[in-house]
Amino acid sequence: MYSFKKILNILIGIAAGVATADDTSSDASSVSLSLSLANVVPSNKAGKQTKAGKQVKAAVGKAVKTKAIKYDNSLSNSMSMSYGPEVDPDSVAAGLTFPVGRIGRALLAVISTDISVGYGVNVILTAYLEFLAVRVLGDARRLAIEQNESFITPSLITASLSNIPALRWLLSASDSGEQLETLLTEKSARSLAELPVTKEGIRLLNSHFDKLVVRVTTLAANQAKSDNTGKISIQNTQQAFVTSLTVLLSPGDNGSAVNELRQDTLTFVETTFVKWNAA
Repeated sequence: MYSFKKILNILIGIAAGVATADDTSSDASSVSLSLSLANVVPSNKAGKQTKAGKQVKAAVGKAVKTKAIKYDNSLSNSMSMSYGPEVDPDSVAAGLTFPVGRIGRALLAVISTDISVGYGVNVILTAYLEFLAVRVLGDARRLAIEQNESFITPSLITASLSNIPALRWLLSASDSGEQLETLLTEKSARSLAELPVTKEGIRLLNSHFDKLVVRVTTLAANQAKSDNTGKISIQNTQQAFVTSLTVLLSPGDNGSAVNELRQDTLTFVETTFVKWNAA
């Protein structure tokens, strides 16, 4: 004769197996298990569930729910490199790791209320930031390998920015003063760099990219005002980014390298926008 505790453990094990079955619907698994419970949970002679039976059913239901949540999260992660339990649909459509929605909110936080944002600007800005982040982290990864480092540290982030003339100005620029939401997390940074990035390194890169968001957005907003449109367009954003990559260059900087980075960035952004717009 099995004890109540033994029966409970057996049923929870069954629940876990059902909820992780190959059936792609966790809801269907829950319904199937609920129907089968009527025949196995303890009940009295009148056919009503006893207190022990209700405890068993509650425990099994909790196990199913826990497994279903894990399944849903794993499905979300397989769809996109998300920054949390929620998937950004625009990022998925554009094939981006950076969160389009979050960067769009950061953009709105920078501009004044008399300026609006045009169609696709948030996607364009996100694509620019992600491409440059890949460049910075890629160079930092190269430096880490050369120095036999297992992690990308703040010093490597700084060295990488120093190696990219178009972004070197970020090292001397003052903090934006804006409290923008984090663009990179440990998970997303590692996926882009293909190497772990320390928390301090992520914090530093986010700080520099805050400056970039503020500068590009401010330039685009000023252009919208001068055009008397009152709306930031894709063209405004593109021009603002090109200006940010070139206006603060030193005379000794490699002009061809800057032009190559600018062209590569524009190509990536245009391809990303076309993909998102067609989704």
